[in-house]
Amino acid sequence: MDGSTGRRRPPIIMGHEASGVIAEVGERVTGWNKGERVTFDSTVYCGSCWFCRRGLINLCDHRRVSGVSCEDYRQHGAFAEYVAVPHHILYRLPEAVSFEHAAMIEAVSVAIHAVERTPISLGETAVVVGVGVIGLLVVQALRLAGCGKIIAVDLDEDKVRPGAKARHRRESESGWLQRIGRSEALHWGARSRCCHGGSGNEPYVQLCGSLCAQGWSADPGWQSEAFGRTPPTNGGHPTTYPLRQLRFEW
Repeated sequence: MDGSTGRRRPPIIMGHEASGVIAEVGERVTGWNKGERVTFDSTVYCGSCWFCRRGLINLCDHRRVSGVSCEDYRQHGAFAEYVAVPHHILYRLPEAVSFEHAAMIEAVSVAIHAVERTPISLGETAVVVGVGVIGLLVVQALRLAGCGKIIAVDLDEDKVRPGAKARHRRESESGWLQRIGRSEALHWGARSRCCHGGSGNEPYVQLCGSLCAQGWSADPGWQSEAFGRTPPTNGGHPTTYPLRQLRFEW
């Protein structure tokens, strides 16, 4: 919480994945009532710019993200008793959806969006670079999308070591999830065909910039979707990735 990421410059109330009950509505708000169960999009978009008019609200020219404080704005988030959000980013919750599950919708939607943008064929091998919370959700979304094998790569050995999570241990034992840590990751690009047992041109989803910045590469024919933040030490602004949808091809 020292502001070094460029996205959490204090003072800031963090938190952009939340759900709750409407406590009050503004005098000009219509279609919403006090007491309704809701969740909300973490991105406060304008609805009128070039991107918004085409449905690309995550790329809004005037977006503000709840719980984020950067050079351009400070938008307090949901780690508080009350949070004020514009009504156009609200979503009603079915009674069957708990507040706990609803608070995960934003994170899950990021993973699903990444997978939907990635060309995937049934039974194909896919690679997820960066297995934090979003990366783990991407792994699950890729599995549901029909991938036969998923390779999870991360520089943090604790995230990929055997037994780190009981469920992931069972998934690895079943043969469809392979984990690669720091010691292998930095040299993995040159050995991709060996790792995959395939042609080496499988799609992958990148959730961080560290590996590419340290010389990690891919074989010709690869396609990549990039999500997440590039660490400041990589020579670029740390907010580059989440502000754009980036696709790379080799």
